[in-house]
Amino acid sequence: MILNKVVVGVVLNERVFRLSSNSGILTDAVVSAANSGQGKEFPLFTRVGGSSDVTNYQVGFFTEDMKNVLHIDTAQVVYTRSSSSPGVGSLGVGKVIEEFGALWKILDKVMKFPAVRRIGVVGEFLLFGEGENSSDKLMSGLVKLPVASGSHSSRFNLHFEERRVLSSHGDFNPETADFWNCIYSIYNSERDMDFKLSGRANANIDVQKYYNPAKLNPLRELKSVHEEFSGKRRLLKERLETLGLVNE
Repeated sequence: MILNKVVVGVVLNERVFRLSSNSGILTDAVVSAANSGQGKEFPLFTRVGGSSDVTNYQVGFFTEDMKNVLHIDTAQVVYTRSSSSPGVGSLGVGKVIEEFGALWKILDKVMKFPAVRRIGVVGEFLLFGEGENSSDKLMSGLVKLPVASGSHSSRFNLHFEERRVLSSHGDFNPETADFWNCIYSIYNSERDMDFKLSGRANANIDVQKYYNPAKLNPLRELKSVHEEFSGKRRLLKERLETLGLVNE
């Protein structure tokens, strides 16, 4: 399993409508950090974009190849790190989390973000080698529904969630509960938005921690989210190996 992309993000407990009036200060802060020694802690952003919608204002920072993105809007902060050589070398989750931490400190100094409702880490993994029919392999390995004789499957997509409640007061309510959520997405890589690779398949995990009460310091919480992600990653690999879908 080759880790092709890592996404680290937080969802705020309250919207920050002051983002529109602080976007220039944010941009100056990120650029200033990039021009100092602190800029070595994250990729060099060379492009900046934004929106004019005050109700959901957005600011984005992009590297020249557009593979690494820092996105801020009124509800969330999301950092995306993509491999420069898809399908060749794996990214390091810990390193990406450290980069997010360095960027968060810069942004929070300006924005004074409210508490965080959710923290998530996404890993996008590549399976198989080129030249194989990934949909056929996924169908035969993951589902019992057979493909008709002489036919080939296409556009395979499996998506589901696993939830683990940490505290329960009556019926489970995802809007207010304190719980872990892991989203699994397994599909033909030709369906991928960023890396459309023939013969490959994606096996993605999105590990999310929902907090109640909300947490003021997401960087302190990221260690446990990283540990949960590592455990889910090992479990996914073991499951796919058992089904004959991992051979690397």
